[in-house]
Amino acid sequence: MTSCAFVSAVSASPRIASTKSAFLANTSYGVHTISPRNRRSCVVTMEAAPSSAPTTSTTMKSGMSQKRPVFGRVITAMVTPFKSDGQSVDYVVAEKMAAYLASNGSDSLVVGGTTGESPTLTWSEQYELFNVCKSAVGTTGCKIIAGAGSNSTEEAVEATKRAAKMKLDGTLQVVPYYNKPPQEGLYQHFKKIAQ
Repeated sequence: MTSCAFVSAVSASPRIASTKSAFLANTSYGVHTISPRNRRSCVVTMEAAPSSAPTTSTTMKSGMSQKRPVFGRVITAMVTPFKSDGQSVDYVVAEKMAAYLASNGSDSLVVGGTTGESPTLTWSEQYELFNVCKSAVGTTGCKIIAGAGSNSTEEAVEATKRAAKMKLDGTLQVVPYYNKPPQEGLYQHFKKIAQ
């Protein structure tokens, strides 16, 4: 079975590309390219629309320009803290953790991915986490990448739409697990999410 992490920007015509033969889907967001790196996994990288570079420029002290990846260089997969009952998400601690990570070198936070216990959270808990973390990072420049992947294409589409409405910076997607879709099924899954 192939597994794949798919990062999709929620704003301004992104292009997702990778290094080997690929699937292409023309969408309202631009061209998304997904390609297997080996038999077991897929790697995708974030690129801007074809007319611009996938980076932002910063000027160093020497006056030279340095390119910076869209989601930065330090992307932290944030854990989801729970209260002592082991059942309830501790949003207060999540807010403090997100603020701490943002002010201590993280360029982006992946919230609600598998490191963040996504399989054990309800969608309402995840959406609340996204809101809490987005407000916690405030104007630090730290971006929020929402874990919006699901075994269900329809759920992944809905979660991605919600992330866009929340003005999050990107989403993390997964292939439909357990059903073992063929390559065309993988393509259709990601194409529908990207639209």
